[in-house]
Amino acid sequence: MGRICTGKNRCSDNSGQIDCPAEGEDFFGQDWQYARLGFCAPRSFRAETVSGDEIIIDDRLGLEWQRLHYPTSPTDIDRVDWYYAVDYCNDLVYAGHNDWRLPSVKEIFSLKYNPIDLALGDGQGLWTSQESGEDGAIVIFDSYYDSYYYKNNISKDELRAVRCVRGNKIPDADLYSSTVTSGGSSYRIVTDSTTRLIWQKNPEDSTKTWKNALSYCENLEYAGLSNWRLPNNNELMSLINNNGSSNFPEISEVTASDSRKFWTSSSLYETSGGAFALYSFGSWTWDSKTGKNNVVCVHNDPCEEGKFWNGSECVNPCEPNPCGEHSTGVCTATAWNQFECGCDDGYFWKGSECYKGSAPDLNYSDPYGSISISFYANQIRNETDIDTNNGANFGAFATGIYGNGTTSVTPNDVYIMYSAAQYYDRSDSTGVEIYQIPVYEQNSQAIYGEPVLVIEIPAESATVGEHTVSSYPGNTPVQIKFVKYESDGSEIICYHALGEGTINISEVGDIANHGSLGFSGEIPLYSPKNYKGYDISSLLDYPTCDPVE
Repeated sequence: MGRICTGKNRCSDNSGQIDCPAEGEDFFGQDWQYARLGFCAPRSFRAETVSGDEIIIDDRLGLEWQRLHYPTSPTDIDRVDWYYAVDYCNDLVYAGHNDWRLPSVKEIFSLKYNPIDLALGDGQGLWTSQESGEDGAIVIFDSYYDSYYYKNNISKDELRAVRCVRGNKIPDADLYSSTVTSGGSSYRIVTDSTTRLIWQKNPEDSTKTWKNALSYCENLEYAGLSNWRLPNNNELMSLINNNGSSNFPEISEVTASDSRKFWTSSSLYETSGGAFALYSFGSWTWDSKTGKNNVVCVHNDPCEEGKFWNGSECVNPCEPNPCGEHSTGVCTATAWNQFECGCDDGYFWKGSECYKGSAPDLNYSDPYGSISISFYANQIRNETDIDTNNGANFGAFATGIYGNGTTSVTPNDVYIMYSAAQYYDRSDSTGVEIYQIPVYEQNSQAIYGEPVLVIEIPAESATVGEHTVSSYPGNTPVQIKFVKYESDGSEIICYHALGEGTINISEVGDIANHGSLGFSGEIPLYSPKNYKGYDISSLLDYPTCDPVE
């Protein structure tokens, strides 16, 4: 999907349609300009009648759609609930086929800008296959200016329209992060092996107008590459999975529920002064081009399949073969400096060589130490700025291979550690963020670093009792992460350890109105290089630290 054109075929500025600008001029780098240069494949929809049934065929994605959604009448009595929609598609015999299904979030999004009338339920919205919670599912709607969005937690008992699909499922992004070196500097990039696109990792956290966003990407020199561009709708949409979840946390320092908007190079309509943007949690929107939103730039992968960009050239870490003794010689590269080898019978791959024995079960527990944590705040704040006057007291004491005492979770050269707890209210979630913040002293000034230890507790989990703590894969109600930072607090160097266990919440006030919160727990610590018996360091955003002696 990320390498298929959106269908845009005009250029515009802040007011309306214009002749497409030349390179170096204002507003250069728009969706249509890169489509004309062959950076994407043109869309291809066609209508056919098979066995008396009308279908729409998407030749690029290999999908076939019902021509008309069911029901075709927009009245409430003719809409269907989610359970009926699932059965309807599964049981459908239409156009000579019986392998129809309820479409995913991503499949319905792919209908955007189709040249054939495939409206999303005449304002009713279309059911997707993605469930949301125990009793909800995601519905996709048309909204203002055909800006599609999805709404979570719609009851499965509500009545909406349904349009079935068959054919290839659109693959999700397959992202991997790497650090490359160019001109003596290190850069973080994220490569998607599905779309063969490279993304900036952690782009600058500043907002820009649409014109300035186009210019910023056009002039970007990063990771040894030029010719970066502002992504179009489909390229940015490729970061959203079929189930509606967002991969933005892999690209930028946002959480999956963050409400920041990222510009696309796709204008709303060429006669308007608006352009499309995507919320980092996966919903489409639009904004005036004179408004300001976040920016992430994209670049086509310069390497042929099987090779990876290292900042100066395309390389394959499997050439020459590095597998060594007891391997089958089959080497699979996942980044310019990361690979995995097949092993002979009786051996398994573990990080860098074939080990004798059987691969451990994923449930295998191998903690290298533990951390005792205790937290109490008599007043949860709601400001976004650091507030150290809310009675927050965060104690962390690590033992085992990660060292004894707080030095194992405190960066070097720290003047003081602040604790804070703040209430957050995002577009689709609320809760409390708790963290320890290192403060560095430079030139007699206090410099705040990034949080070293972070726990996020959604409001629904902020109840008295035990709650799960997990770092990876990070989809549990409470999260904890250990990281190490540069002495100036400016850059994450590596993961220190991953914590997984339970905490006991003993006191909860009205967290939305400056209430109190208290909890404690004993959390086992794992090395990312041997997390439950597996080396998952290549799957993380940053390299892994060596254990503290």
